[in-house]
Amino acid sequence: MTEQETLEKRLARVDQQVNALQDVLYRICRIIRTDLPPEARKALISELEGSGASLNDSENGLADELATILRGQPKRAE
Repeated sequence: MTEQETLEKRLARVDQQVNALQDVLYRICRIIRTDLPPEARKALISELEGSGASLNDSENGLADELATILRGQPKRAE
């Protein structure tokens, strides 16, 4: 196996892990959306929205997705 093939396999594994992590975060947000008191949910949404300046584009996009789920709005189509 060449070095390029090894790197491609590692990248594919990392991509799968990132996707799995996102799925878990989405599930957690959907669960806590109904269990959190409204003020706690608002504080969490505010924190996700307020952290945008310190995040890169990918992180900011994920924060937006999580805030949307916590608001009870459907996940945006990709």
